[in-house]
Amino acid sequence: MVSSAQILDRGRLLIGVLLAAPLGALLVPGVSRPIDRAAGGQWSLVAVAPNPIATVPPTPGDVLARLTDPAITAVAAKARTKRATTEVGSDTADAAESATGTQIPGLAPDAALAARLRAAQARNATPPPAPAPAAAAPGPMPVGTPTIASYAVPPGVTHVFPVEGGAAFTDDWGGARPGGKTHQGIDLFAATGTPIIAVSDAVLFKVGWNAVGGWRMWLRDRWGNEFYLAHLSAYSPAAREGATVRAGTVIGFVGNTGDAKSTPPHLHFEIHPSGGSAVPPFPYVSAWPRI
Repeated sequence: MVSSAQILDRGRLLIGVLLAAPLGALLVPGVSRPIDRAAGGQWSLVAVAPNPIATVPPTPGDVLARLTDPAITAVAAKARTKRATTEVGSDTADAAESATGTQIPGLAPDAALAARLRAAQARNATPPPAPAPAAAAPGPMPVGTPTIASYAVPPGVTHVFPVEGGAAFTDDWGGARPGGKTHQGIDLFAATGTPIIAVSDAVLFKVGWNAVGGWRMWLRDRWGNEFYLAHLSAYSPAAREGATVRAGTVIGFVGNTGDAKSTPPHLHFEIHPSGGSAVPPFPYVSAWPRI
C-alpha cells in the first residue's frame, strides 16, 4: 500500500522532471539549435569537415574526376551558360596532358591570350634598371557598390571561383619575375570592374595598398587556409579589415593596380594551405564552381 508521504514524494519528482525537461532539451547536444543571427552578421567560422585545401595540390586527373562527377556537372554547365569563359593551360601543361590522355573538359586554347601572357612574363623577367622606391597609396581606398552584393553558393560547396562568372587564365605558376623571383600564384584575366567574390566563408585582413599588389587583400577560411588577391580596381563595402564574409560575397573588382599597370586587367590569386607557403592554384581554380 502506498503511503501519503510516498505519493507526495512521487508528485514532487514528477514536477521536477516536467520543469527540468525544457531546460535539458536546450542543453542536450544534437537537440539544441543555434540562434540564427544572419541578419546581424553575428556568426563564427568553425571547421566541421576535413580541410579541402592540401599542401600537395590535386593532379590534373583529380581535377578531371571532380569535373566529371555527376553531382557537380550540372553546376558547371549552368555557370558556362551564364557567361562564356576562355580557360587555357600553359604549353608545358598541355603537353603533359596529351601524353597521359588527360584532358580537362571545357578548356579551349586561346592563342592570342597565350601570346599576351608570354609577352608580359618576358617583360617581368627583365629586372628594372634601378630599384624603385615603395609607392604610396595613390589616394583614398576606392570603393564601389556592386549590382549584386552576394551570390548563392551551391549546397555542400566549400570554395568557389574568385571571379564572378569565370575568367581567362593559364597555368602560369613559376613564371619569371623581377629580381630572380617566380610567379607564386595565378593570373585570372577579366574586364576591369568584374566582381571578385569571397572563395569561402572567411575573415578579411590586410585590406589596403601594397606597392607590388596595388589594392589587395587577404582572406582566411575556417581551416586556416589563406588566399591573397591583388591588383584590384576597387573594393566593395563588404571589404573591411577584420570583416567576416560568406562565400559568394562580392568583396572587390578586377583591375591592374600596383605593378600590373602595364598588363591587361586581372586578379592575381594565391593559395596558402594552413597559412603556409603558396601552392599552385591551377588545379583548384579549374575545379571550383563558377557562380
